[in-house]
Amino acid sequence: MPTELEFRGPLTRAKFYELNRKLRALSRRRKRLDRLTMMYFPPGFARATISKSRMDIRLRINNYKPELVMKIGHQNSPSRSEFTIEIGQASFIDTVEFLSSLGFTRGFLQRQYKDLYDYKGIEIDLGYIEHFGYYFEVEKVVYDKNELEGAKSSINRLCRGLGLRFYGKKEYKEAIARLDSMQESFDLRRISIAEIMKSNPGYFGGINAAYSKLKRKSSYVYRY
Repeated sequence: MPTELEFRGPLTRAKFYELNRKLRALSRRRKRLDRLTMMYFPPGFARATISKSRMDIRLRINNYKPELVMKIGHQNSPSRSEFTIEIGQASFIDTVEFLSSLGFTRGFLQRQYKDLYDYKGIEIDLGYIEHFGYYFEVEKVVYDKNELEGAKSSINRLCRGLGLRFYGKKEYKEAIARLDSMQESFDLRRISIAEIMKSNPGYFGGINAAYSKLKRKSSYVYRY
């Protein structure tokens, strides 16, 4: 089972643009993601208790491309198992309905953009989250648990060289609590996914177009 090592830290606006300039010159690969995440509360959990869950389910739309993500492990742990399944644009609403039938109906929306760099075998993400601010993430996927410590050492050396610092444990918990409290809630028992799509057209345009091309008799082909 692959393990994702993921460390985060704060950025100022000035540091965000400074690092973008530096990594643009050093990195072999660069990609910009405009992302909307539907972060679900597991059944039986709410906004106030979500941090206690050892599993979270997310539907993410990255540049109009949806994917289903499950993360397993404590939210404060730098090493969590992650499973990602890409879903076709025309299957997005079916996936929402499927999750709803399993009890995943509530959560919050998170809007962000990220610049992704691949530098020395480590992914560096420089991002901005609406209502929260600038941050960075460094990620490396490890397939052998014996390589975990070596991977952590590589990440630490790279971040020191770039002048980055990670959140402390208490600081990270406070940042997550602040982030969660600022995001827009949704409850699919009270609103439809069509309403969410309509209020976020910049993320769902491609998905809506895919649905418009389907010749289906389903009762939930949404157009707006």
